[in-house]
Formats: sequence, C-alpha cells, structure tokens
Amino acid sequence: MRQPILALVLLAAILPLRAQEAPAADWTILMYAIADTDLEDYMVQDLAEMALARPSDRVRVLIQFDRAEEDDEDEGYSSEPVGEIGDFDSVKRLTLRDGKIVEVSDLGELNMGDPKTLSDFLAWGLKTAPAKRCALILQDHGLGWAGFGGDGSHEDDDLPLDELSGAIASGLKQGGVDRLDLLCFDCCLMGDLDVMTSMQKFARYLIASQDLEPGEGWDNDAWLSALAEHPEMPPEAIGRVICDTFLKSYEESDDEEMRLSGTDVTLALVDLSKVPRVTAAAQALGQSLAAALKKKDPRADWERIARAGLETEQYDAGDEPSYVFDLHDLASRLKGVGCDAEAAEAVRAVEAAVIHHVGGRNRPKGSGISVYLPREVDAFDELYRDSAFSASWVSMIEAYLAIQAADEEPPEVSDPIAADDTLAKGESTPVKAEARGSDIAETYFVLAQPSGDEQVILGMLPATLNGSRLESNFRRSWLAIGDAGHQVLAPIVYYEKIPGEADRYSVDVDAEYCGPKGKRWQDIILTFEVTWSEKEISGKFVSAYRTSEDGTTPMELREGGRIRPVYTVVTAEGEEEDRTLENAPTLVVDAEGIRMLETDLPAGTYDVGFLAVDLAGNIGEAYVGIEVE
Repeated sequence: MRQPILALVLLAAILPLRAQEAPAADWTILMYAIADTDLEDYMVQDLAEMALARPSDRVRVLIQFDRAEEDDEDEGYSSEPVGEIGDFDSVKRLTLRDGKIVEVSDLGELNMGDPKTLSDFLAWGLKTAPAKRCALILQDHGLGWAGFGGDGSHEDDDLPLDELSGAIASGLKQGGVDRLDLLCFDCCLMGDLDVMTSMQKFARYLIASQDLEPGEGWDNDAWLSALAEHPEMPPEAIGRVICDTFLKSYEESDDEEMRLSGTDVTLALVDLSKVPRVTAAAQALGQSLAAALKKKDPRADWERIARAGLETEQYDAGDEPSYVFDLHDLASRLKGVGCDAEAAEAVRAVEAAVIHHVGGRNRPKGSGISVYLPREVDAFDELYRDSAFSASWVSMIEAYLAIQAADEEPPEVSDPIAADDTLAKGESTPVKAEARGSDIAETYFVLAQPSGDEQVILGMLPATLNGSRLESNFRRSWLAIGDAGHQVLAPIVYYEKIPGEADRYSVDVDAEYCGPKGKRWQDIILTFEVTWSEKEISGKFVSAYRTSEDGTTPMELREGGRIRPVYTVVTAEGEEEDRTLENAPTLVVDAEGIRMLETDLPAGTYDVGFLAVDLAGNIGEAYVGIEVE
C-alpha cells in the first residue's frame, strides 16, 4: 500500500527509513493489537501505559492497532481517545515519542485476522526500524491450540496456528530477519505445547500465559521503562522483567479485586530451541499412555490416568473448561502406568525449556507449558487434530475417551436421611447418605427446589466422602451474592480448592449481566474466593468474565449494572437446561460492588441431598424433601 505523503514526512521525522541513515537501535518492539473486539477498552488502556515509559531512540516501538465501531463500554468497547489522536475505527500504525502516541499512518479498514495483514506489518516494522534485537507482541484473544485473534469487523476472523506461523515466516523473510528474539502473547491460554511447537522456528524465546489473563494484562509501563533504562538487556533478561512485573502489578495493587484476580495468573519465558525436546518427550509419553490404554484390560491404568488428570493443575477450568493441564504436573503424577521413564523425561524437558515462570498463589504447580487433554467425549474438539503437536497425543486422547464413553454406570447414592423434615428459623438438621462406587471422583451437597414437574438446582457445596458415608448439616440457609441488604441465591457451578488453605475455595457462579445503560443481557461467570466452616460462609468477589462462542473475556461490573443468576433446571424428561427464572429477583451493583454471603432461605419446600461424580463423568444423586418455615 502506498503511504500518503504527509505520513511519510512524519515517519521520516520519527524513525530512520534506512539502516544506513542511523545506527541500528538496541531493540525494536512490534505490537500487533486486534482491538476490534470486546477487549478494546483494556487494550486502549495498554497503549496509554506504554506511552508512560518514554522509550528512547535505542528502543523503538511500532504498533498496528485496530479499533471497533462499537462504543458500548458494558460489552468491552471504548470510545476513549488514543493520546492526542482521538477515537477511530480503522487500522492505524502508531509509534511512541516523548511520552506521546504518534500516528504514523492510517491504513483504513483491514482484516487483522488475515495472515497477510500480519506479515505485512511484521515486514514493514523490521525494515522501518532495524535493531539489534526485535520482539513481536500479539494482543487479542488467545485461543491456545486453536490459535489467536478474532477481528470483530470481519466475522471474528482469527489466526489458527498454521496461518499464524505462515504469517510470521513470511514477515520475517520479507523483513530480512531470520528470527525474532522474543515472540510474546499478551493474551490467554497461549502457554500451550501445540503453540510452542508451531512457533519454535520463528523466535529465540516465547512469553505466554497458561491460564486466562485478567483484563489489565501486562504492566507495560514497568517493563518498557526498564528496557528504556537498560536497552542493552538481552531477551532472556527483559523476558524475566516482563514476567516479574506482570505478577507484581497484581500482588502489590492497591485494588483488592485486582490483587485477588492475580492469584490465578501465570506467565513463562520459554527457550524455543529446547521445545523440540519437550515435543519429543510428550510424544513418547503419549505413545506409552496409548499403549497402556489399548491393552486387553486397561481399566486400572485408565483410572490412574484419570485421577492424575483430576489432581493436575488445570487452566480455564470452570463450568465449560478448555481442558488444558500443566504438562510437568501431569507427567509427575503418572507413576504406575508403565510410562515412568517417559514421564520423567517430560518433566526434565519442561524444566530445561522454561527459563522463568511466575504464578499467583492459586497456581503453585504451574511449569509454563500446558497440554490439551479433554476428559469427556463430548468435549473433544475435532479441529484439534489439525493443530496437535503429535499424532500420538491425539491417539492417546482417543483411547482414553473410548474407555470413558463405554463407562455408563453411575455411582450409587442412597436416599438421604434428615433428622428433621421441617425447619423453623434458626434450626438446622444433619443430612446423611451412602455413596458407593470404586471410582468416585467428587461428591457434593446439593440444594434444589421442586417447580411443578421440574427441579431447579439452586447450588451445591463440596461434601467429604468418608469411606462410603456422606454427611452435611443443613441450616435452612444458602450462599447468595449481593450485600447485607440485597441478595440473590448463588448457583455455584464450579469449585477449585485453594492450595494450602483450609476450607477456602475459588468458586464460579453462572449469571447474566446488563450494564447500567445496556438493554442486552450477557452471559457471564462470576468468581469468588470463599471461606466456609460449620459456623460461617463468606466470600470476596474476584473477577467477572463474559462468555460467548468467541471465548472468555474479562469484564468490569459497573455501578448500576444488573445481575440475575442462571440456574440448572432438570426437566420432566430428565434433561438439564440453564435458565434464568421468571419473577426471580435481580441484583443491582452498588458502589461497594458485590460479595458472597450466607442468607436465610425463603419459606418453602426444598430438595436436599447428595451428588456423586465418577471418573467417567457419570452422576448419581438422591434427595430428601425438607420444609422451611
């Protein structure tokens, strides 16, 4: 594309157009930011952070930034100006100069999910600002093995791994550079072995997160300021700074919600030259596991593998998980399956490849490299075959899921017995039952309410299985979200034990949200950190994520916004449906935000009981009716 004369004059005043006109800089930072998405608000803030760093001529920053036409802040969009440039809805090339964001050129409307758009930007940046070292930062939704991006103005067109690798290869070739020094993903779920295997030829080092990344992302001011002060830093040194300042920005934040959201963060610096060893080790591990699962009587080995997966650190778990697990943690748990040597080599290979790794306190087992391992047939995405680092890993998944699918026998749960079937205010009753099954994985205490010929599941709490005994104390109260004056019952759908903390859990609640000025309800997940005992249950709000077919997006609950819970309803035919309830109360977010607390149940008849889930995902459950006066 020919650049307008004015843009070329401006560019000449900012950056040398030929390497011979000025000495090469120490670093060129290229950022490819697809902000034509529901992450726009956060990404505009990222730009402002970068401008604060004031990089010198020794550190040059070039950015290709795409914005959206939408401006609904409740759905993640923004009409905020970019420095003195103002708002725009096209693709602009920008740079940083004297603490300001300066426009280099306006490219009009482009599809940032087109590989050619990325390769053109990379080639342009490498030619325009030659440097001793170069980093490429990719910003938007991270999709793990499925790729990166999604341009909202072009039907959410994204870059699968084959397109992404092709674009980077083409851009490097056109730019006359063999490989990048740093390839960085400032987005979710890209700390994945499939990603690293596909990217290993294009950079010396890679930085990525295994888990979901909060909306605030990296501390761009901190790491870029450090590089501006010490532009001679090699890539492994600035990589460590990026990781450390990322974690520190959450742990030392003045905002409690941001500190809590940082408990799940992960970020790692990986030496891509050592990834082939990891790939080979994981491939051998997959082959060994597949052989164990295909032998004549594989049940015992299948159960060992299933329990190892259940105990392994998992990322983006939740109600609709991405099924990505830490490779190092998984391999270290696979003893006794006939793959001890292969598992030990996988552990050593990961340790050799990951130079530096940080994680919040809820992520103590993370190593920096994840693998995809769906645990149910319905969860397996057939598209994974095109992105998998190894066919043997796919073969292992298929063998695992074949055994899972063949197991249709649920655990047995006896009819619960309650000491009292009617409770007045302030009263409680013990509820007991028996659960039997050799492969029970999880047990829960469940509260439901009959509604005609349907049953509404109001929520569940973890229940401890002692031998075959289940027991819980029902005190005619339940968890709710809100404040002391206004609450709605919380349909908790997912639990994760907080490591090293007695009686503390991270819990997710399904809900819908409508902003203060909005008219459309959005599907969201609310996360709380909850402490409960026999005396009290309470929890602090951690984060909110918007969910859609395009992925999971961090979001802000704004004062005046409305929340209504989404409950699982068991129909007369035994099918499960997720619904909001007619005439159910709606919670309005006030200036103090929301929290989780215990509240008295309204008078009525409730089904109280237990639910047991086995390793294959089969469910056994039973209830007793209790009247709350």
